[in-house]
Amino acid sequence: MRDLFRTVKPSRAKRHLRTWIDDAANSGIPAFTMLAHQIDKHYDGIIAAVELGISNGLIEGINSKSRLIDARATGTTQPER
Repeated sequence: MRDLFRTVKPSRAKRHLRTWIDDAANSGIPAFTMLAHQIDKHYDGIIAAVELGISNGLIEGINSKSRLIDARATGTTQPER
């Protein structure tokens, strides 16, 4: 899966992801089977992210910093995740 975002060309992303999902689903490992099902449900969104090069990582980082600032301002600690 990591290769999908790091090394696979966007034009080959659909085939790579479909192969990964099929291999994981047929692995016989329950955790991989469940993961394959979840990834398959979000297949279109994952492919769109790879092809368009879009990530929510920047927004998540800003959100985390915003929570930290708020916690410091109110004198509370950041909740555990």
